Amino acid sequence: MRRLGLSRRQEVRRPSDELGKQEWWLADLAKESGMSKNTLYNWVRRGWVRCRQGERGRWIVWADEAEIERLGELHRRPTGYYTRQKWIRGYQT
Repeated sequence: MRRLGLSRRQEVRRPSDELGKQEWWLADLAKESGMSKNTLYNWVRRGWVRCRQGERGRWIVWADEAEIERLGELHRRPTGYYTRQKWIRGYQT
């Protein structure tokens, strides 16, 4: 219901002392860049994103403007892009 805007509760984002310069909570960065939290978390697990865990175990992701653009470009690539590239490069040699 909250995603559809039907919830009465307002989300209040408070600045945290845990966040440094150009650091984001994982969920906030996902929302800012227009992707799902699951996609961004998957990239964290793969090591494609610079991040650390905060005191309570929440993921804190570092991203300046260029990094946000890179993540957006990565998100726009079709499913299987990297797997397909391995096969294409293998046949070209």
